[in-house]
Amino acid sequence: MELNKLKIGQTIKAEEDFFEKLSKPMQDKYMKEHPKSEKKAEAPAAQEKKASSPAAHPAQQKTQSPMLNLASMKIGQTITASPAFNKWLDTFIEEKGIDLEDTFDVQGASGNNHMPYGVVIEHMKIAPSGEQAKLKDMLVKLDFKNADIKHYLRHLAQALAR
Repeated sequence: MELNKLKIGQTIKAEEDFFEKLSKPMQDKYMKEHPKSEKKAEAPAAQEKKASSPAAHPAQQKTQSPMLNLASMKIGQTITASPAFNKWLDTFIEEKGIDLEDTFDVQGASGNNHMPYGVVIEHMKIAPSGEQAKLKDMLVKLDFKNADIKHYLRHLAQALAR
């Protein structure tokens, strides 16, 4: 599912096969960063037993964590789009005349990344509510000072490119 098509109040779910879709170096990196994650080599019977146990899936409950890291989402974990923030952000971006398909370059761990502003907006929309409040506060401050909003979005993109 494309994040820019996320509807107000809609939830998204981590794909069960996300790990297999990662390249081998990314799988290795993920396993280093998440040593307690379920191993791919785990017996299928054990996986089915875990799947049938309701207590085994606390990640399916909506996340209220103020510091949700999308890279650490567990299989089945859901996050809910914030209707008020999404509407405010869409209106703000429209009023500023920012084209979500305009692209810019940002340096990341893999080198130069060509990224559209829409990607940054998508990630702002799925950020935890605490981070959304801080993002909104900063955008309002920048707007009050007639600062370049695109510059701030490019700054946020640096974290996405890492």
